[in-house]
Amino acid sequence: RNVVTLISDAAMVGFQTLNAHTGVVERDRLRAESDLRFAVSDTDTTKTTLDQVETALGVDAGLRARRTVLSGTDTALQAGLSAATDLRETLVELSAIAIQAQATNIEQDARDDLVDRFETLRGRLEGQVSFAKVNGLNFIDENPPNFVIKDLEGKDIRITSEDLSAQGLGISHINVTLSSEATTSATLLATALETFDSRL
Repeated sequence: RNVVTLISDAAMVGFQTLNAHTGVVERDRLRAESDLRFAVSDTDTTKTTLDQVETALGVDAGLRARRTVLSGTDTALQAGLSAATDLRETLVELSAIAIQAQATNIEQDARDDLVDRFETLRGRLEGQVSFAKVNGLNFIDENPPNFVIKDLEGKDIRITSEDLSAQGLGISHINVTLSSEATTSATLLATALETFDSRL
């Protein structure tokens, strides 16, 4: 009973059908660590039922093989997502400063402060993108790698990346020194955020 408490209804029905066809399930093969395989005959009906049970249980050899192959790549993918979170926060802050800097009635000291904050944040972008690099892979940098790897069954897994760099987002030359430049930068940053979210 404990073995099957978390099995879905579809899996349980399939399991019962399978057991009805075969009459017995071999206990020493009913182990989670060996993927919950069942000892059954190879009749077409039984094999079909076994496939249905395994699908319902989420035990799919092809997916497991792909997961194994991707385990080394997953670290780089997670690093990319983590870096992207920081990047987006920086883009939002840059956008907020650009909107403030559009005003023409700002005193010079206040404008200088906005410019300094803006340039500091803009300077962070490249470093934040570089934080995503793991084992020579960076899935969010300029000209990121798109490539195909083979799983354990020899099937292709296509890895697709997205350019989230300042250059790729079209904001490598933004500034807010003048109110007119701030207006242009605010527009570019708004577009960059939309592009960023769609690529992410």
